[in-house]
Amino acid sequence: MNWILPAAHINDNTGPSAAAYFRSRIAELTISDCKIQRNEAYRSVTYQTDPNDPNTVVTDDSFIGEGGGIYAFASLKTIEHCQINYNISNTSGGGIYVGGEIGNANVLLIKNCLIAKNQSSRDGAGLSINWFSTVDINNCTVADNSVYSA
Repeated sequence: MNWILPAAHINDNTGPSAAAYFRSRIAELTISDCKIQRNEAYRSVTYQTDPNDPNTVVTDDSFIGEGGGIYAFASLKTIEHCQINYNISNTSGGGIYVGGEIGNANVLLIKNCLIAKNQSSRDGAGLSINWFSTVDINNCTVADNSVYSA
């Protein structure tokens, strides 16, 4: 079965692991004609352990903010005709983070996309392609992405 996410606008979201989050492990998922912009995957979370006591604020830095625009772990078949711009990751993959797992032979095809002006604090401001991942990039513009010091 093929799953398609067509013509969506995914904008102005924040999340502790990924803002526009696609970790479905559905290897037949296609993202097509989408605009994924101004999303942020952050690394630390501040919360109260007791909502009635303002002195119980805790900051947890154990979250890994990967994939500000798209987080694809052992999932996704195709990303096509998309604009992935102005996303931020506080670790890796400001635009797109791709990760895999042993035994998963999924190949992600990224075609006819604009991946621009994304930021990350460690690596892969536009694209971060990691262990056990295979990506085929065709006819894309990857430009003006930047890694900054956190």
